[in-house]
Amino acid sequence: MQKLRASDQIDTDEDRTCLEQEILQCAS
Repeated sequence: MQKLRASDQIDTDEDRTCLEQEILQCAS
């Protein structure tokens, strides 16, 4: 269970990073 949770957190962090990058690109 912990491993699955850790993977989910990593995936979420990656998704957030992608969204942030897209926002920065749009802003610039």
